[in-house]
Amino acid sequence: MAKCIECGKWGAFLKVTKEGLCHSCEIERILAENRDFHISRCYHANLPNNYVFFLGLDDRFKRFAICVQPINERFRLAFFNYHDLLDFRMEKSETTLNRCNTLMMSIYLNSLVNPQMTFYFVNTPVQIGSDTYNYAVQSANDVYGFLTYIRHNT
Repeated sequence: MAKCIECGKWGAFLKVTKEGLCHSCEIERILAENRDFHISRCYHANLPNNYVFFLGLDDRFKRFAICVQPINERFRLAFFNYHDLLDFRMEKSETTLNRCNTLMMSIYLNSLVNPQMTFYFVNTPVQIGSDTYNYAVQSANDVYGFLTYIRHNT
């Protein structure tokens, strides 16, 4: 059973980094190092294949921090201004036999280092209406809502 060495959360399904920190504590540590970033809202979701997605917003200075990476690696946040978000798309595959095969999102940024981020909420066939499918759709809709908020507040 995993246990966070910072906040003490523990559980069979809790994911911790190599340093023994849960997602929330790891993100707080990184944002504490970047004192000029004042988090207004944040969202993180577990993705298939032990990946995690994080998006944090700084409404005061119109900036956001984002990362998509394996759970067991140390977070590497990329910081952008709201106007650096060029476009985003959510794509869903055709359903076959009442199953969703893929649900993915692409985010296009004004950046030379990583101009595009593509990640999956569903990457293997799952039954439509199952808990896994409902979690994936809810996560995708939440991310879409955050990105829409950024676009409208540029």
